[in-house]
Amino acid sequence: MFQLTQTQKAIKCSNREIHNSLKVLLPHFLINKQKVKAQNFKTKKE
Repeated sequence: MFQLTQTQKAIKCSNREIHNSLKVLLPHFLINKQKVKAQNFKTKKE
């Protein structure tokens, strides 16, 4: 029983870490996507 709760705590911690890193990475990813779109738009216009 004790081992199980330890495992659950570990899983919760790693989930939180993943969630936090996603929160950090996702905006960068979206910004890059918009930059690429803007560049593609510029090249189409020229």
